[in-house]
Amino acid sequence: MKTITIQPEMRQPISPIILFALLFAFMSCKNTGPQSKENQERQPLSFTTPAIPQELTTKDQQVGFLVEHYWDNFNFSDTTYILQEVTEQAFVNYIDLFPYAPNQVVENSVATMLDQAFAGNETMFDYFADLYDKYFYDHQSPYRSEKYHILVLEAIKNSQKIDDTRKIRPSTQLEWAMKNRTGEMATDFVFTQKDGTRTKLSEINSPYTILFFNDPDCRDCEHAKLVFSHLNNPQIKVVAIYPYDDVELWRAASYPKDWINGHASSVNEDELYDLPFFPTIYLLDSNKKVIFKEITAEQIMGYLGQAIQ
Repeated sequence: MKTITIQPEMRQPISPIILFALLFAFMSCKNTGPQSKENQERQPLSFTTPAIPQELTTKDQQVGFLVEHYWDNFNFSDTTYILQEVTEQAFVNYIDLFPYAPNQVVENSVATMLDQAFAGNETMFDYFADLYDKYFYDHQSPYRSEKYHILVLEAIKNSQKIDDTRKIRPSTQLEWAMKNRTGEMATDFVFTQKDGTRTKLSEINSPYTILFFNDPDCRDCEHAKLVFSHLNNPQIKVVAIYPYDDVELWRAASYPKDWINGHASSVNEDELYDLPFFPTIYLLDSNKKVIFKEITAEQIMGYLGQAIQ
């Protein structure tokens, strides 16, 4: 399955070349025409995108129409589409349009689509809800997006058609997603260093702070440590925080000497930060405002390489 790996928040306004490529991808999913019943039964499942009205001449109008009407021809009651490659590819093409359409159009489209999925078949709703999680929440997804994940969670929570049972998990996810959002001040907390010094996050004086929540037993944490070992800039401080209560495990772990290494079980006990995986990494500015949330070490290195000249 073809997946376009573009970070959503970093995309640029859509160009004619990109639009042509997207429209070509959509058109390639269409049925080629009427077929006999026998041929239809032998044909693989297909997805048909809506035809764009000729009066919509600008690219913004065309993309907006596609997002708004994308699922018009899809049969949400036909569960044979579940786990079929054509369905997930159609979904990928759909979310790839989000950054190029007005946010309100995207919001309305997602809410309508989820309501239709639930009305068509509850299993179909579960399938698409899982796809939204897979692409917008999974930390390894190139489409990971706090903005769009929150939009989906709010659509489910606020729906008048989706049953309350299916709102429980999204509502909890939404509570966590709203903590320490990009552009907001990171929640302050006190941590204890190995020499017993107690320090507040807000007391760290640095143009950039990498907040590195980790577990000493985490293999991915060791990889991130290796990536950050190439940091050699006085404008950047790494604050490594172990958020659980196994103090002996933390004391036995090794961290670079120039890092600020601390233990703060309150982060987990008081649910100050969402820690969906380890390492969970934040990049903060000089005022401890969140620049990036739950980002990879490689992404931070790439950003800082351009931000610090």
